[in-house]
Amino acid sequence: MTTAANALFRAVAILKAHSGRERELRAFLAEVVPEIRCVDGLRGLEVSRSLSDPSQWMLYYWWDSPAHSERYVAGALYASIAPQLALLVEEHLLVVGQLFSE
Repeated sequence: MTTAANALFRAVAILKAHSGRERELRAFLAEVVPEIRCVDGLRGLEVSRSLSDPSQWMLYYWWDSPAHSERYVAGALYASIAPQLALLVEEHLLVVGQLFSE
């Protein structure tokens, strides 16, 4: 795997747990993140918890291309994760962008 710093495409998933399900979401993320890190085209994945809202988590993905991100979301691993995620998460936002710097 190459370094995340060299990736041109990044995605951010912002997850807000249902009230009272924060611990379950944390445990679920700890369980699935190692599997996600093995997805083709993923150079890196970081998970952070919001300091201002402890029910909110941010997942930062570094992809080889937007197509790799799309294949992950359309693939079997995400399909196996999605039902449990839907039970735990009140809000789920995903944004994919291209690195911009001067």
